[in-house]
Amino acid sequence: MAKMNENPLVSILLLSMNHERFIEQCIISLKTQTYQNIEVIYLDNASIDKTFEVGKRALENSGLPYKIFSNTESKGISKNLNFLLNNSLGLYICPLSTDDWLTADSVQEKVKYFKQHPEFGMVYNSAFSYNYDTNKKIVCAKKNKFKQGWVFKDILKENFISTTGCMIKRNTLETVGNFDENSLIEDWDMWIRIAEKFPIGLVNKELAYYGVKEGNNITGDMEYMNKGFDYILKKYAHCEGIEETKKFVDRINTYYYATNQPSVKSLLLILRTYRFNLFYLKQTAKIILGIFKNKFLAQKVYG
Repeated sequence: MAKMNENPLVSILLLSMNHERFIEQCIISLKTQTYQNIEVIYLDNASIDKTFEVGKRALENSGLPYKIFSNTESKGISKNLNFLLNNSLGLYICPLSTDDWLTADSVQEKVKYFKQHPEFGMVYNSAFSYNYDTNKKIVCAKKNKFKQGWVFKDILKENFISTTGCMIKRNTLETVGNFDENSLIEDWDMWIRIAEKFPIGLVNKELAYYGVKEGNNITGDMEYMNKGFDYILKKYAHCEGIEETKKFVDRINTYYYATNQPSVKSLLLILRTYRFNLFYLKQTAKIILGIFKNKFLAQKVYG
């Protein structure tokens, strides 16, 4: 007879919004997990397509224990995650968007890690980035920056954690609190708070797939992201090392505008935070070349 907690319950917090094309694959990946003691807590965030119907049918056919909910109006990610968390029972919590999915051994590998390292507050893994438009996958771009252990100063400086497939102990969340419903970058905010109190673990294998759709990922919306960055910078302004966080945010903005929006306005934004190093030199050259290229194309079109 198995001892209590030998195979503790894992709660998958499943959140969808207009994922009709993807949700069935996500739920199949949960059905085929090698670790069996799983419950699925599913919330659809007021999708305007058939996501909820497809997800409901897939869960009914999965054989997994589940609870299912649907918003009548769209709510923020943190509010939705807290709702799912409050309706879950698992010792371990795994938030998952339904346009992503897990490898078959994903849950088992992280439960195994916790058994070997009971002092850790959460564990994350590497992932593949999968482009739905091209069907190409690449290893997570953050992999060369992964760290584990007591990483508070590191995670405050830069969000290097691959969120897809991460697993958090319930008692960790009871210690640090639920997701901050005022934060637009709820994952980074949570990792900072966890890292302040607990070591963070890493299974350095690709145990999940992060779905990418051209022009349809929040991380590509710099106006949204900058509001999130500003909140993080203000919330943790008292922390030693926050200046390094500001430098990280400036680098993200510099790269984004130089790559995607080369213009005189973008150049002025870059010069406002300019630092004399090779990165800024390259981005400045890129944006100036982009300005001239756009000007040349405009003259060619309009003669």
